[in-house]
Amino acid sequence: MENLPTDFFVTSAAYTPTVYRDQYPSIDPENPANAQDGKVIVITGASAGIGARGFAPAFAKAAPKAIVLVGRDAGRLRTTEETVRAANPTIDVLSIPTDLTDLASVENLFRLVGTRYGHADVLVNNAGTFGQSDVVGNVNPTTWWSDFEINVKGTFLATRGFLSLLGPERQGTIITLSTGGATAIYPGLSGYSISKLGALRVAEYVAAEYPKVTSIVLQPGMVMTDMVIGKSFYSCISDRLVNVRM
Repeated sequence: MENLPTDFFVTSAAYTPTVYRDQYPSIDPENPANAQDGKVIVITGASAGIGARGFAPAFAKAAPKAIVLVGRDAGRLRTTEETVRAANPTIDVLSIPTDLTDLASVENLFRLVGTRYGHADVLVNNAGTFGQSDVVGNVNPTTWWSDFEINVKGTFLATRGFLSLLGPERQGTIITLSTGGATAIYPGLSGYSISKLGALRVAEYVAAEYPKVTSIVLQPGMVMTDMVIGKSFYSCISDRLVNVRM
């Protein structure tokens, strides 16, 4: 492991021949072509990780009308609010603590969004979890199923709520976060992998059923978030990539 090439774990999981670490013009949120003028952006999982450090400030720089930050931890959402306002103090920011596994909580989220803004234009299904790393016969059933509660049910409920608020005539965009593990086998990650495949399929059904909605699935690669660092997720992925490449 200590003799692996530089960026081994980044390039091994990449879908493209070139890996960019710096922002390039076509994805610059301040590029006029990427402007979100007048739009309301809803970001789940906004209290930490990619939601807090990636999506929230990037969308802020694209100058939407408003950003709605969704997560379970109100205190951490307030920290993300500060990040958004630092990136763009002119937009409206609304934090709504929400349990995405609870229908009433999610319906309340979109009721509040509708009351304040009348609509939402973009949903980022970023919330996700990784419960436990172990083989199928050993993993705790409750922990294993918790991945489905958030990664599948949470994605479904947020998507459903967004579509209901959007209505049949308005155009919208849904970005759903997935992983290479959704379509590959990583021993020890069955709950996470299968549940992320379920989220991917939800996005595919939306794309097929709603012609006015752009529904895409984004696989961001291995990002050093709390989920990766604090669990054995990294070691499972690492072992699989090393075995495949060597």
